[in-house]
Amino acid sequence: MSTGGGRRTAARSGTNAAAGVAEAALRSAGSEVPLARELSRAQSDEARASLEAARGAERAAESAVAEGLARVESRRAAVLAMQAEVQGGMSSQRQTSREQERVRQLARGGYVAERDVDQAEAAASSAASGLEATRRRLSQAEKEVDQAQAELASRRHAVAQARERALEAEAALARADSQRHTVPVKE
Repeated sequence: MSTGGGRRTAARSGTNAAAGVAEAALRSAGSEVPLARELSRAQSDEARASLEAARGAERAAESAVAEGLARVESRRAAVLAMQAEVQGGMSSQRQTSREQERVRQLARGGYVAERDVDQAEAAASSAASGLEATRRRLSQAEKEVDQAQAELASRRHAVAQARERALEAEAALARADSQRHTVPVKE
């Protein structure tokens, strides 16, 4: 009988040990739940802050696009003004060239002084120079439009990237909130 009693005692000891281990595991799990809650709360807070930062970056990028649009429109208006100046310069050059030719013919007939010929030639030369300068400014203004459009495209790309980051931040927040709500279930 002593063998049977020893077995029972051993079985009781094993059962008591198993109960002790289970009790210790339960206490350990109970102490981990508050830590898990704090961790998931911190992750939610961090995800929320990331989302707000991403939304702020998106708004800033959209503002930069609006500024870029205004710059493109301004540059286009400058091009239109330069085109009008080129047209005016071409008209002026035609007029001064005709005047120069008329004065030359009158000078050949002896009807005008050489000084009048010199003035007509200077006016024609000045009109041609003015037209050339205006054409160069027009070319520069057209390059500025191209540059402003390239900057605008880049800014639009930045908006798309900012929106993507905001969506990623929203997903991270949803994951963090989901994890936060699953912590009590583990209790």
